[in-house]
Amino acid sequence: MTKKTTAALLAVCMLLAFLPGCKAAPAAPAIEIDAAKFTGEKAEETPAQEPDAPQVEDIDYLSVYAPVLDTAYNILCLGNDEDFDYSYDPYDMVGIFEMAGQAEPASVGYMLRDISGDGIPELLIGTNEDYAGTQGAGVVFNGYTCDENGPVAFLTGWSRNSFQWLGEGRFLNIGSGGALYSMLTIYHLSPEGTNLICEDYYFTYEKDENFQEIGLYHNQTGEWDVQKSEELDVSGDGFWELESMYREQSVALELTPLPACAGAAEAK
Repeated sequence: MTKKTTAALLAVCMLLAFLPGCKAAPAAPAIEIDAAKFTGEKAEETPAQEPDAPQVEDIDYLSVYAPVLDTAYNILCLGNDEDFDYSYDPYDMVGIFEMAGQAEPASVGYMLRDISGDGIPELLIGTNEDYAGTQGAGVVFNGYTCDENGPVAFLTGWSRNSFQWLGEGRFLNIGSGGALYSMLTIYHLSPEGTNLICEDYYFTYEKDENFQEIGLYHNQTGEWDVQKSEELDVSGDGFWELESMYREQSVALELTPLPACAGAAEAK
């Protein structure tokens, strides 16, 4: 991936600012995902319409998300190289940085699909092998929608704050705040695709000052607050049983693999 290619992709996103906002677009046309496109291949121009034909906005969303895919690809291939000029801010790609050097880029891919139902396809970047090595578990590192300015992140995951795909716009989030504090949340993507909405939130918390007894609590607001939650009557292993149950509901992502890293270092 050359800097010229990256500049060209950025130019595409800048031009999109002159189009009507993504969120105002009609139902998105069917998109045939092609991994080669985000490496710089120019999209075919849409034939001119007759003067009296209704104008239909046709956006190449894969080109919109190209800077994100470029950056994820180069992190996997180059690691934490401070001298590399990433085409998209890599700050929120913690999970992908964790994968760099530990897995082949081919095991990481992307899924472009309208999962919020607003006619705008979201971008998910992830893998189908979870942190425990379980195959078929859809782990999501990053999720994006877009607006008139380009890609907008709505999800960032990593090993201690992992997200798994449950299908139908729903995600399982498992986090840890230390040995005593574990959290499990079920989210669904908002109708406009910009944020995650809590369905169920479970967390552990000590029940006494001596930390001898740990309780499991639940609410639907996503607040880590015992006073605003109900305590569940379960055994000491209740949280882990709950986590195991939800992990089993994770489904594989329909991923398009990222290209192999051959030649990535030449992009510097």
